[in-house]
Amino acid sequence: MSEATKQVLLVDDDAEFRAKARGWLAASPEFQVSEAETGAKGVAACKERKIDCAIVNYDNADLDGLKFLDALVGPSGTVTTPVVMLLSKDKKMTVAKVLSSGAMDYLIKADVVEASLERAVRNAAEMKGLDNRLKEQRNIFMAILNGTPGFLMLKNLQHQYQAINPVFCQFVGKKANEIIGKTDADLFPADLAAANMQIEKTVLSGDKPAVETHEYTGVSGKAWLQIARSPLKDAAGNIVGVLCVGEDVSAAKALEAKLHQHTETGAARVGELESALAKAQQALEAREQAAAQQGAALEQATAAASAEAEKFNTALAAAKAEAAAAIGAAELRATDAEAALKPARDLAAAAEARLAGAAERFHHMAQIVPAVLCEVGVDSKLSYLNPAGSALFGHSGADIAAGINLGELFHADERARLAQSIKETMQGKAFGPVDFRMLKKGGTGEFMARISAIAVTQDGKIAGMRFSMIETGDRERLAVAAAALKELAGAAAKAGAIADRLVSGDAS
Repeated sequence: MSEATKQVLLVDDDAEFRAKARGWLAASPEFQVSEAETGAKGVAACKERKIDCAIVNYDNADLDGLKFLDALVGPSGTVTTPVVMLLSKDKKMTVAKVLSSGAMDYLIKADVVEASLERAVRNAAEMKGLDNRLKEQRNIFMAILNGTPGFLMLKNLQHQYQAINPVFCQFVGKKANEIIGKTDADLFPADLAAANMQIEKTVLSGDKPAVETHEYTGVSGKAWLQIARSPLKDAAGNIVGVLCVGEDVSAAKALEAKLHQHTETGAARVGELESALAKAQQALEAREQAAAQQGAALEQATAAASAEAEKFNTALAAAKAEAAAAIGAAELRATDAEAALKPARDLAAAAEARLAGAAERFHHMAQIVPAVLCEVGVDSKLSYLNPAGSALFGHSGADIAAGINLGELFHADERARLAQSIKETMQGKAFGPVDFRMLKKGGTGEFMARISAIAVTQDGKIAGMRFSMIETGDRERLAVAAAALKELAGAAAKAGAIADRLVSGDAS
């Protein structure tokens, strides 16, 4: 059976007419024909299966046409099966009743021919299909209308409401039938209604949508509504009204106002912070300039102290050599060897005492100077670390006695550069001041230090090195360290003068 085949039911107690009508319709594959000889059986058949068109004799003995139609009325209040009613000529006055009761069409039974019957069946079936599709479209429209969470309204060209959803009804506090046919002038203040009408006129004339936000007053109070309006067109493209879709943006408006307030407050605060930052920058630049000046003074004092220490070491070596020569010459003498040797030995003893005193004063100064001072042997092991160094690095005297390699005080990334500097110093070259990354005991922290070093000689040979360090991150101690190093340089200068006198033979 083709999908286009229409199920046709002949409901007529006239067997002769049923046979004739069946013959006409059955001749076409478009129709599948069944019969019912009474009105009651016809109603039962329509309820049992899908009938595309029922051709019903109005004058059936058991059930007239109007009762037949009433029997087919469904829950929606309409006749569920398309019906073409057959009327006798004397029943023309019942046409209006038949059509208003739900019949799709009617035919005068005496005038029915094959063509008119086929046409009536086709029209009734198609009209029922159109009616079903129209109902489906209306159901979809109502589902959208009732299910939309925001406001949804339809207006005609006269700006009258034609459809509204429950959300809008709830906002204005009216039922749908109280709003349909009304305009904004019936619901809102005159100025707002006039503004809305002007916007809708612009939308209708320009064929373009528009979005605007206004404050409306509903039954629950005032609210900001954002409404988008767009032209509504029919199938031919003609504008027939306005579609309005809206939402309550009161929360967004409140947030916008609060954000604007915070923005203004924030701008004022940013200005204050920028001013404070500028002042802090100026103060920092002043401190950095002062620290640079103090650092330069400290570097000069360190260089002077290193030079005096070198001079002291040279004088010490010369004094020792002179004393050794005097002792050797005295030992070679004969009878008066002992008498001649005594002045030389006294000279050597005095020299050793003066030198020991000078070394003691050097270590005493190292104990109180705020800069780090240390001595290492040719094996790069620490032999001395003053209190400032112990406090900075965290190493105790016991640690130094146990043996600490100089490289342990330097960051791993700096040890190659340190090795090169040690090599040059051991060759008699002073180095520094140079900045290095340093490590505290156990690698618990790191800092930057500015370092100078000189070689220490003994008996004319290099016996180790002496280092001075200043933590460059501690700018407040630079001035104190510079003064202490100047004092240390003075002590070294005095030691050099003593050595010079010893070399010249002046033991006073």
